[in-house]
Amino acid sequence: MIYIYIIFEILIMLSSCKKEIIVPDFFSDNMILQQNDSVNVWGIYKKGEEVALTSTFFSDTLKTYCAEDGKFKFKFFTPKSDGKKHKLIIYYKDKNLIINDLQLGEVFFAVGQSNMEMPLEGFYGLKVENSDSAIKNSGNYNITFFTAMRNESFCKEFNVKGSWQKSTPQTAKKFSAVAYFFATKLYEETGFPIGIINCSVGDTPIHSWMSGADLKNFEKYQKNVADVEKSSQNLFYRLGIRKHKFYDFVKLPAKLQHKTPTVLYNGMISPFVGYSIAGFVFYQGEADVPNYEMYKKLFPKLIDSYRKSWSKNLPFYFVQIAGYDYGKQNSALLRQAQTEALKLDKTAMAVAYDLSEKQNVHPSKKQQVGERLALLALKNIYGKNIECYSPMVESFAVENNSVVLNFKHCEQIKIKNSDKIFGFEIGGGDSIFYAADVEIVGKKSLKIFSPNVENPKFVRYLWNNYSDITTFYNQVDLPAQPFFIDL
Repeated sequence: MIYIYIIFEILIMLSSCKKEIIVPDFFSDNMILQQNDSVNVWGIYKKGEEVALTSTFFSDTLKTYCAEDGKFKFKFFTPKSDGKKHKLIIYYKDKNLIINDLQLGEVFFAVGQSNMEMPLEGFYGLKVENSDSAIKNSGNYNITFFTAMRNESFCKEFNVKGSWQKSTPQTAKKFSAVAYFFATKLYEETGFPIGIINCSVGDTPIHSWMSGADLKNFEKYQKNVADVEKSSQNLFYRLGIRKHKFYDFVKLPAKLQHKTPTVLYNGMISPFVGYSIAGFVFYQGEADVPNYEMYKKLFPKLIDSYRKSWSKNLPFYFVQIAGYDYGKQNSALLRQAQTEALKLDKTAMAVAYDLSEKQNVHPSKKQQVGERLALLALKNIYGKNIECYSPMVESFAVENNSVVLNFKHCEQIKIKNSDKIFGFEIGGGDSIFYAADVEIVGKKSLKIFSPNVENPKFVRYLWNNYSDITTFYNQVDLPAQPFFIDL
C-alpha cells in the first residue's frame, strides 16, 4: 500500500511541473513593495535564458540572465509612495507575468506564536475586544496582508503559499489582530499604504523560528539540527513530497512538526529573505516559559540572525508576554529574558502585563498591544515626537531602610486602577521578599520600603505570573515594565 501511495504522490508532482516562469506567491497582485528602498524581485526559469522586468513606477527595462540553477534576481530602487496602483511586468521568451495593483508603502514582517496568530474574529471560542467595530471599519484603511500558510520544512524553501489581501470586512476578520491594530495605527499616523507579512503558528518555541546555522552554535541543538539535515536528504522529501501524513509511513531522524528546531524558519521565514521591509514585529515566548535560561541566548541570536539574513540592521519590536497562570513556572523569568534583548541596537519592547487574563493565555485586548507596537515604530522610524516606552528604572539609591528608584520614560508617575501603587516587593540578605510600601517622590521617582526589611538587598516589581490589577503607569498610560534589581 505504501508504494502505491508513493507512486501516486510522485505522479501528481511530475504532472504539476511547468515550463513557465516561477516566482514566490508573495510576488503577486495587490502586493506592497517597500518605498524609498533597494528592493529585490526573484524567481526561477531556465538556465541561461534572458528575463526582463519593468514597472509603471520607473521607466527603465531591467534585464538579467538565469543562473545555472535557473534562478534570477532583479534589484532596483523604489520611489516614495504616490498612493497609486502600479504594475510590475516580468518578460521571458515571448510571454510575460503581470503583477497588478501593486502599491509602494511600508512593509512589516510579523512573526510569532498564537498571540500573533489570533485573528480579529477570534479563535477557539475566544474573542478579541473591539473586534466587531474593527472588522466593520476595516475597509477604511489602505492595509494589505500576506498571511503565510503554515509550512514546516526540513530545508530552506523557495516559496510559502499565500496571497496579498486588501483590508475589507470579509478579509480582515482573518488577519492577525495584533498586526492589524499595529497597521491601522501606522496608517492613521503616516498615511502610507501598509503591508503586513504574517508568519505565525501557535504553540511554537523560539527554536522553531531559528535557522540551523544559528542553532548549531548551541550544543543543546547540534543533534537536532543534524537530524533535520539528514531528514532533508530523504529521497521522497527531496522529490517534493511534503505532506505530514506521508511521514507516518517513512521514518526519519526528525519529526516534521511545528516544535522541531528550524522547521518554521525553513518553511516560513527563509522564503522571504531579501524581501525589503521596514522592520520586524515579534510576539512569541509563552511556549518558552520553562526554558527562560536558554531564551536569554536564543532570542538575541534570532534578532541578530534575521538582521544578517536581510543584510540590514532592521528595527525589531517585540511584545513582552502577558501574565497568565503558568502554575509552578514563573513567567517573570521569561519576561526578564526578553527585557535583556533591549541591549541590542534598534530593539524596543511593548509591555502587555496589564492586559493579562489569569486563565487565558490569549488575552482579548489585542488592540492595545498592536498600538503599543505602533508607537515604537512611529517614534523610532517615522520621527514622531511622542512617548512610546514604558517606564523603566534608570537609577536607584539605597537610603537607610528604603530604596529610591528613578525612572526614565516617565515625565509624571500615574496611578491607575487604585489609590496607591501595588506590585513592589523588597527583600534583604535572607532573600525573603515582602510586599513593599510605595511613596511617590517627585514626578518620576518612587521610594520603596517595608518594616520587615532593615537592610534591603533586592527590589522587584510584578515578579510573578499574574496580578489582578496593574497600578503604575506613565503620563501616556503605558505601564511600567516588570523588573528585578539586585542592589
